[in-house]
Amino acid sequence: ERASSIAEIAQDADVQKKAAALINTVTNGRVKINFVTELTGPPAAFARSGFAGKIDAGGAFYRLENLIRISLDRKFDPMSNAAHESWHWLKENRVFEPAEIKLLERERETLGRWAQQEAPGINLDTMDQEEIEAYAFARYYRRRVMDQEISGLLPAIRRAFDRLFQFFEQFTNYLEGRGFASVYSVFDQALAGAKSQAAAQARAGDTV
Repeated sequence: ERASSIAEIAQDADVQKKAAALINTVTNGRVKINFVTELTGPPAAFARSGFAGKIDAGGAFYRLENLIRISLDRKFDPMSNAAHESWHWLKENRVFEPAEIKLLERERETLGRWAQQEAPGINLDTMDQEEIEAYAFARYYRRRVMDQEISGLLPAIRRAFDRLFQFFEQFTNYLEGRGFASVYSVFDQALAGAKSQAAAQARAGDTV
């Protein structure tokens, strides 16, 4: 029993290190990270996430606190949740441009099917657009890590996800570059046409 406990502690430490590296890579170290043994959330946040009545979660992004919290509960996948919550951070910080946002919104139905496979039981009628995108990307991320087949995504979205995956996989703590917007324009080769100004105003509220 003792050995098992030590093994679990070591596993948790390794997971925390990798998940923190992933989050720090995509956020350029600009978000606080907290790991907890279990995570509960406010009912309103779960309702926006398509899980009315749910009380526990694998991760959450607290916008006002600029904090990503990841649960180490073994029924969740911390790495997928790190990818999921990092997506929320990207949207909050206006990384995606208007053309990119329109593409994601236009493909809501396709992304929704992916989201349902990542999180069976979600209600797409009540789930907001950003949450659908986060679940879809988390599923894509996990399947790429496990070398599983990926199908059913529009080629432009697949290319964009591919680039973001490669970016995550670098696992560097900090990024160097000309600046925030240029570093994180992950769709620039996936979309045709000119780029325009920063994305629409970020909304308030925590997400899970």
